[in-house]
Amino acid sequence: MGTETEPRKPSRLGIIRCILKNSVTRSSKIELTCVCELNPSQFDLYVDFLVKMRLLEVSGEEEAEAFETTRKGEEFLRDCAWIERLLAG
Repeated sequence: MGTETEPRKPSRLGIIRCILKNSVTRSSKIELTCVCELNPSQFDLYVDFLVKMRLLEVSGEEEAEAFETTRKGEEFLRDCAWIERLLAG
């Protein structure tokens, strides 16, 4: 008998990276919620945090908001990639 495992939930850091990576070129809320597999409420919590940390910028009206990674957000992504390479040995 095989055991079924539940799909692994992405980590908080993984979700943050997903939002930032997919916002390097402007993205919409719909695009980001689909790609990062978040519901709108979860997405709003992450966006609030990322904007507060100045990693993400939001522009436009509520119905047509666009999200874009800031320079600081791009540096954060580079730092994460560097740490991953270090850990990989």
